[in-house]
Amino acid sequence: MIAVGLGLAMPGYTAGATLGVGPTEQGSVAGLVNATNGTTFIVGPLLGTALYGAGPALPIWVGAASCAVAALVALLGRGAAGGVADPAATPPVASPTEG
Repeated sequence: MIAVGLGLAMPGYTAGATLGVGPTEQGSVAGLVNATNGTTFIVGPLLGTALYGAGPALPIWVGAASCAVAALVALLGRGAAGGVADPAATPPVASPTEG
C-alpha cells in the first residue's frame, strides 16, 4: 500500500515544488525534493528507533512538535514571502522550433 501511495503522490509532489521557480531552476528543485525524500527514508527510521529506545511515547511527541514547528514556519514564511509565486508571471521559454 505504501508503494501505491508513493507512486501516485510523488510525481505531483515533485512537480508542484518546481512550479514556484523559473524554468532554469526547475531541475535543481526537483533534484532537491527527491534527495530530501531519500534522506527521510534513512533518517526517519534511525531517529524513530533511537527515540523509542529512550521512551515509547517519545517518537509521537517529537513528531507532533515537528509538525507544529513546520506549520509555524509555513504560516510565517508565507506572510513574509507575500504568498505563493505566480507561475503565470514566469516568462515563457522559447521552444527550439521557434526562431
